[in-house]
Amino acid sequence: MPSITELLCFPVGFTVLTVSATPSRVLVTLASQATTAQCPRCQTPSTSRHSSYTRTLRDLACGGRSVCLLVQTHKWRCRVSTCSQGIFAERLDPLARRSARLTIRLMETFSLLTLATSGQGAARLGVSLGMKAAPSTLLRQMQALPIPEPPAPVEIGLDEFSFRRGARFGTIIVDLQRHQVIDLLPDREAATVVRWLRAHPTIRVVSRDRSGTYAQAISEALPMAQQVLDRFHLLRNVRDVLERFLLTKRLLLRDVTRSTDPAACPVLVTEAAVQQQRVERWVQVYQEIHALAAKGVDITTIARRLQVSRPVVYRYLQMTTPPTPKQPRPNPLDPLHSPALE
Repeated sequence: MPSITELLCFPVGFTVLTVSATPSRVLVTLASQATTAQCPRCQTPSTSRHSSYTRTLRDLACGGRSVCLLVQTHKWRCRVSTCSQGIFAERLDPLARRSARLTIRLMETFSLLTLATSGQGAARLGVSLGMKAAPSTLLRQMQALPIPEPPAPVEIGLDEFSFRRGARFGTIIVDLQRHQVIDLLPDREAATVVRWLRAHPTIRVVSRDRSGTYAQAISEALPMAQQVLDRFHLLRNVRDVLERFLLTKRLLLRDVTRSTDPAACPVLVTEAAVQQQRVERWVQVYQEIHALAAKGVDITTIARRLQVSRPVVYRYLQMTTPPTPKQPRPNPLDPLHSPALE
């Protein structure tokens, strides 16, 4: 059967002496079994014990109750005559860092909660989980975390952006795999882009706009990289091609849009039938709303009975005539067969 030390997953070198519990807290007394300690200044091991003292640490919650550790540890003498340290405290790694009041695993848990939510959110979650901490403490701890090195970019996107609208432009570089901004270049000159690309030879795909400057810079710095147009400019290219194509079909478009035979366009026939059914439905709702209102039924009851919103009931009560079909929208193809283009 595993011991209490193994069940609570304490590091090797610590022994549980006592465990006591209250409805809100678990108190665990630990003792360090170290027989030597390393001087933090000269890195020389010492076997000369100076004194004992107790450190108080907060640990991960157990069953929703906070856990407090009383760690009985020691101070040691450095016997190197040339070392100015003299007396030093025993390090409790990997249980806790120097001068810390939280165990390493509790600090890592708080870091995950803070990164996933915020300082306030992690503090609220910690209270409900039995791990109380101030938001300022969590933010300070998160700011002390090392910034991870990003992986080498493989697929990037290049585009211009404005430092000052209409006055000063730069280049934004985005990692398309991680969806994060990598760098901001101070301008959009080819030489600047070439220098940056040559410093990142792992790039294999570059998404860009239709700028010839960026195309030239990519070809010069990374001739083996594949250049692709981004989605926005691809759609813009399609739009331009479609517009040029439709301009060559002005006479055909004019004949189609001026056709009076509904059977020539089944889609229009279907849309007209659907619109007529919709209008009939709202005319019926209009009549029922006025009939119920004449009987003295309140607005909330009318809306609930007819399964419509209260604003609809108010609007229909203000109308003196039933709703009518909406006027057709202007045909977007009209400019393509206007006399000015013929």
